[in-house]
Amino acid sequence: MSVDAFLFLQPSDIAHFQATQHRYHGLKRLFIDPGLVEAAVTAGVDLQHFEFRALDVGRHLQSRVFTEASTHAAMLDQRLTRERQALFGDGVLQGWDQSLLRQFFVRALLFKYLGEICDRTFPEAQLGVFRPDNPQLFYYDACIATDMFCGASTRWQVVDRYAAGKHWQSGTFAHCFDFDAIRERVVQGRADAITHIPTTYRHLDVYERQITAVFASNVDLPSPFWDLPIRRDAVLAQPITKAAAQDAPEACSVYRERARAIFEQHLGALLPVRAGLQAQVDLFAQRCHMQAVNYHGLRRALAGSRPHFVVTDHDTGNNGPLFSVAAELDARVTVLPHSSYATGAIPHGRRVEVVERDGFMTPMRTVLGERIRTRGVRLTPVPMRRPRERAKTVCMLLNGMISNGLFHIDFAGMVAFYKALDALCEQRGAGWCCA
Repeated sequence: MSVDAFLFLQPSDIAHFQATQHRYHGLKRLFIDPGLVEAAVTAGVDLQHFEFRALDVGRHLQSRVFTEASTHAAMLDQRLTRERQALFGDGVLQGWDQSLLRQFFVRALLFKYLGEICDRTFPEAQLGVFRPDNPQLFYYDACIATDMFCGASTRWQVVDRYAAGKHWQSGTFAHCFDFDAIRERVVQGRADAITHIPTTYRHLDVYERQITAVFASNVDLPSPFWDLPIRRDAVLAQPITKAAAQDAPEACSVYRERARAIFEQHLGALLPVRAGLQAQVDLFAQRCHMQAVNYHGLRRALAGSRPHFVVTDHDTGNNGPLFSVAAELDARVTVLPHSSYATGAIPHGRRVEVVERDGFMTPMRTVLGERIRTRGVRLTPVPMRRPRERAKTVCMLLNGMISNGLFHIDFAGMVAFYKALDALCEQRGAGWCCA
């Protein structure tokens, strides 16, 4: 092995290391993410020659990455919006890609800056990493993270590759909605609402009760990821190749190729490896094609109706087309929070209301910066308060402590605090837990 140490970059690296660890006997094993340390220990990785290095990323890296990612995402979304308007005609067509692209750029840029920080601080002359071959889907493990990290220094080398990281699904965007089945439900009067609320695991039972109580019927549209059915009698999906020509007109394919050119130009200046660039561009172009087909197909299937759209703020690829169709039908849209409040910009605010847990008062805005009305509701019962003479258990709540080597808190300081808290609780006869 021609490197001085191996660095675990992504969670998927652990399984591949376990399968090939005989090649790295005696090689120093580095971690910059304490979350990966825990995963490696749980997986049974031999921690001989192990070393954890806490990076000094400075005070503003997280904000810098988010701001740069949001800027890239907004620029691309506006360019794609102009193409949609040119091909699909007048309509409320913005915001199809902004939240999805922000996820991509946050992860890509973070690994770029981590590579630069390691280059300034690591003494090793050569450092080895793994590279999965799949492009980045949402914020999951991908070749992009490795490429961006290695692009920061000639000292970083890919020592092995594997086919795909965790959660990768090929063909994710190869399916569209089943427009004939949707059209049939509209004709039968069984389309009071269009529901599409993937990822809302936290309050799914509350949402399901409310939807079934308010709407006599709903057309539940599936998601390619994190799909959660609501009163669903069939999965209304089909391969795009089987969609009728009227539902998938030639403009959809033209849009895909124009989007491909836009992505290649924009990402070409950022992604350092041609193979990774091409794979990512292809994936984004496939998603654009799926969005365009779903937009055109839903317009035809729902023509003449005005259902109430119920969606989630966590976009898995189809929120943009759903918002655009809702605007064309002059339909109301209710946005349910993925957890307790919406965290991203909404495509538009026309007849849109964003639900949130009571008390948050989130200043929600569209992708164009316009304010959107929010409504606070109680999503969980009010706990009964009981008088206590003394505390028996101290519960610490930590949110977003670490991710991919980026510390959101003073990790070492928090460990010291835990030790002091543990001693105090033991002294006072109390327990403590961390949530």
